[in-house]
Amino acid sequence: MKKKTYVYILVPLLALAGFIAIYWNFEAGYEKKQEAVAAAVKKAREDRVMEENRMRLKVVQTAIEDQERRKREKEERDAKTKQQNEELEAARQVRNKAEAEVPKLRDRVNTLTTDIGLVKEQTAKIEADKKSLESEVAFLHSYVKLAQDNTKKLTAVLDKIAAADAAAAAAAAAAARAAAAAKK
Repeated sequence: MKKKTYVYILVPLLALAGFIAIYWNFEAGYEKKQEAVAAAVKKAREDRVMEENRMRLKVVQTAIEDQERRKREKEERDAKTKQQNEELEAARQVRNKAEAEVPKLRDRVNTLTTDIGLVKEQTAKIEADKKSLESEVAFLHSYVKLAQDNTKKLTAVLDKIAAADAAAAAAAAAAARAAAAAKK
């Protein structure tokens, strides 16, 4: 039985020695492996964090660029809207002014139309007066000519009458001289 006692002690001792060798080997490499794994995990985590930070930074920059772009677009839209509103207000003011001037202009047109009618009537009266005055002037010219002719004829007749009166007076004076001479 002695053989068996050695077996019972030797096998566990050999197993213990094998376990110690394996454990020692494992223990010496395990910390390095764990450190390497931890370093790899830490590096992977740091890389992932760096990548996430880079992506976040990129997203933030993109968001800032988008925000600035939207701000510029909003300012452009606001400026365009303001300009359109100003143009619309100016157009409204022009329209309101034109609408306010329509009655005035309509009254002015009516007044001018009435004035034109009156002027036409006055012009027609003046033309009629002008024609009647022209015919009257023509009549007066012919009447003056007739009157002058009559005056010349009457002057000639008066001259003849005066000559006849002078001749009659001379004849009466000669007859009176002759009667006085005959009386003497």
